This record gives sequence, structure tokens and C-alpha cells, in this order.
Amino acid sequence: MFVGSIIMALNRLNDYLFKWLFGREDRKPMLLDLINAVLTDGSDENIIVDFEFKDRELDPQKLKDKEATLDILGKTSDGTLINIEVQVENQHDIDHRMLYYWAKNYSLQLMSGEEYTDLKPTICICIMNFNYFPRDRYHSCYNVLERLDNQPLNNDMNLHFIELKKWADLKRKPLNRLERWLLYLANNNPKELEEAAYENRYIASALAAEVNFGLDDNDRYWYDMREKFLMDQGSINAKVARVEKEAKEAKKEAKEAKKEAKEAKKEAEETKNKLKEAKAEAEKFKALYEQLLKNKQ
Repeated sequence: MFVGSIIMALNRLNDYLFKWLFGREDRKPMLLDLINAVLTDGSDENIIVDFEFKDRELDPQKLKDKEATLDILGKTSDGTLINIEVQVENQHDIDHRMLYYWAKNYSLQLMSGEEYTDLKPTICICIMNFNYFPRDRYHSCYNVLERLDNQPLNNDMNLHFIELKKWADLKRKPLNRLERWLLYLANNNPKELEEAAYENRYIASALAAEVNFGLDDNDRYWYDMREKFLMDQGSINAKVARVEKEAKEAKKEAKEAKKEAKEAKKEAEETKNKLKEAKAEAEKFKALYEQLLKNKQ
């Protein structure tokens, strides 16, 4: 049990650190507890009891690619594939991206000569540091259902999305195992983390493991590099958002200006017609006046 006072001020959504913490054989129990917390909506039930890593090492070539996703991929004892990753910046495509990851992992299972019925369920879990879906719930799960009666086609597709900000906005203490993990991932408050650690020994193990992180200069280097990339990505996204906002405002102003010009044109036409009517009335009055003068003579 972690009872120490050392709480590392780390970004646990840094994908290098996330994989360093959860993607190792000796820390597999931590990963299993997190996965089960997601799959059971926070209950204490453990439906996944074993997990075989399919990419145990942090690939140096993948690390050099700043935009590469350092996810965790493995399979359970019954062959179910599980892919878990974290996303910090909103690229506005996470629904398409996760569906693509699921399709890729699902389709790559089959070897030549195997039957489609040999395909195993594939689960993708994405923990996001931004809001994306139009609902208040922080945990969304998608699968394939019949349009009218909601009957599942099968159980082969499960896409889990965890929106950390929605949970944080609840501003309350964790109520279950999943929420304690979310607190761990999103929080650096020592008191709250120690409370979560006392409630969950695997969170205690994660905090204890963090103390050793950074003792290796190579680990700290790649962590810092990923942090720099996240900061750059955030800056770029902020600039794009600002430009899009300015473009939207400019478009709105142009639309309003066009509307005002149309209204001004309409008013000008109305004024022109009124002047024309007034001129016609004046001509009529003039003719009548001239006729009166003529009659007097």
C-alpha cells in the first residue's frame, strides 16, 4: 500500500508515461484493474482476469514520430483484443479515429484460411482530456445495434470513451473504482490521491511506481519530448480555433452587412417609389392648377 508523502507532479495523460506505467508485465495488475473498472462502469467485478501484451516495448522508431499514438494493445485469455489509449488534444475526429483503430485491429486477427467466425471481440478504450459527445455522462460506449429494436448484431465491437473533464466538472469525491482511476489520471492533489490510494491498492501501486519514473534519463527525455509535442499541438489547435472563430465572425459580419445592404437597397427603392408617386401627384396638381387658371380667363 502506498502511504508515502511523495506524490509526483506528472501529467498522467502523457502517452509515454501512460504506457510506461500500464504497459509493462510487472504492472499488469494495475492495467487489468483499470480495464475492468471501465468495462463494468466502476463496479468491483473483474470480467477480465488475464491480459497478454502484444506490444510490450516502447518502440524507439515510434517515439521519433511525434504524431504516433503510444497505445497499449493486448488480448485476454479468450482471445478478446483490447486497445487502450489516452488523447489530450481535441482533433475533432476521435469518433472516426477510434472506429478506424477498431476496424484495423479487428480485421488483422484473421490469417489466411481462417473463418470469419474465428474473429474475436475487439474493445477500444479512449481516455480523453476534452469533451466531445453531446451528453452529460462522462462514459460512453458504442456498439452495433439494430435500428428499431436495439438488438445487438453481436458483441464484437465495443468502443469506450471516457471524457475526463465531464467527470471533473461533477466536483465530487469518487463514488466507485472507475472514478478513483479517473481522479488518479486527472489530479495532482496529494490528499485526494492518497485517499484514492487507500481505497484502491492498484492506484497505490501506480503512485509508488511514479517515484521511480525519471530516474532513467532516457525515460525523462521521452516524457519531456512528448510534453513539448502536446504543448505545441495545443498551441496549434488554439491558433486554429482562433482563426476559425475569426473567420466565423467575419462571415457573420459579412452576412449582416449583406443583409443591411439589402435592406438599404429596399429602403432606397421605397424612397424612389415615394418620390415617383410624389412627382406624379405634383404633376397632377400642376395640371389641375393650370386648368383652374384657364377657366378663370
